[in-house]
Amino acid sequence: MSKTSSEDLKKIPLSENQIRGILHSFMHSFESIEVQTSKDRHRELTIEQAIDLLVRNMSRESILDFIQQLNIIRERRSSVLAYVKYILTALVARLEQSGKRDINRYH
Repeated sequence: MSKTSSEDLKKIPLSENQIRGILHSFMHSFESIEVQTSKDRHRELTIEQAIDLLVRNMSRESILDFIQQLNIIRERRSSVLAYVKYILTALVARLEQSGKRDINRYH
């Protein structure tokens, strides 16, 4: 993605598959992503699992903002991994606290 503002991105009618493709383009270089959900609890997610969690549990607007942040990070020639882990850690912790059982299929 080149310089597309967050507002411009929100105007583009992207399908779920297109959003998944964009997320995959940012994360394809990672074998897996390990998130820490508590002091002694970790989860290792494949890229497909991570993308599925993001798409299923974030609003469209939040995902587009997330993509915009990833784009900014990449433009600075920095790694997006820390930011992806930060968002996934918060998401997994929120799902575990709310008692959602579908998170258990991701270990």
